[in-house]
Amino acid sequence: MQANNFTNKRAADAVNYVIDNYTGYDKIPAIADFIKYDKKIKFYKPNEIKGDMLQELGVTLFPVNVNSQLCWTEEANLKYFDRWNNENKSK
Repeated sequence: MQANNFTNKRAADAVNYVIDNYTGYDKIPAIADFIKYDKKIKFYKPNEIKGDMLQELGVTLFPVNVNSQLCWTEEANLKYFDRWNNENKSK
């Protein structure tokens, strides 16, 4: 998990996710079960949002501040954004 840059918080979140959602009751979880929990957040910069893109995506985008730059992300990502933002403040 270190090779995937998991922080202690991300590792704890992954463990809790596997505990809550693991379906392989007859086997021991593999490290891949923990790593696949990792959530990537897609941010759109203002110049990436063009024309009918929002209608094509079928989603509503919300503004967020990423490294002092205005970006947009889908509503479903907002719950992950605080974690991402806190982990990347020092970078």
